[in-house]
Amino acid sequence: MLELWSIEIKGSYVGNRQDTAEAVDFFVRGKVHCPFKIVGLSELPRVFKLMAEGKILGRYDLDTTK
Repeated sequence: MLELWSIEIKGSYVGNRQDTAEAVDFFVRGKVHCPFKIVGLSELPRVFKLMAEGKILGRYDLDTTK
């Protein structure tokens, strides 16, 4: 089975390449944590409700096969 991975780095226009390298290093060393949950498509209404209530910490990834 082919497994694909992607990395998305979001940032700002403030800082330089050294700042970016240091930020990536923090992540690689586990100093930055971003909690995430994978939820099925059937749970989407609940996720929207949580978003509206401001109760989501981190991110939710949608698995369209569930």
